[in-house]
Amino acid sequence: MKNNPKTFIGKRVTDEEAIKILQAVGEFIKNHLLQYFNVSFPGIGIFALSRQQLPVSHHPVKYIVSQKPVFQLSHNLASRYGLKWARIHYEGSIPFLPLINV
Repeated sequence: MKNNPKTFIGKRVTDEEAIKILQAVGEFIKNHLLQYFNVSFPGIGIFALSRQQLPVSHHPVKYIVSQKPVFQLSHNLASRYGLKWARIHYEGSIPFLPLINV
């Protein structure tokens, strides 16, 4: 990463510090998803839980709720760097918790 001119890793932040920061952010995201909160990174994207109700046998009333973590990339970030991504919008019934309180 030291050869990348667009990063501070190796210049102002050591590799070890960058790893600790990313591990802390990962734990923050994991803990809040476990509490059913979405986590929003302004300008980067949203970590959320995608929920599906799967019917059990032939009973329309009984179902299993399946959840999986998803990351929805910010439109601005993708456009800026010319990234292609699936534009899937997940239901917004889960409250959002911003990573940075601005």
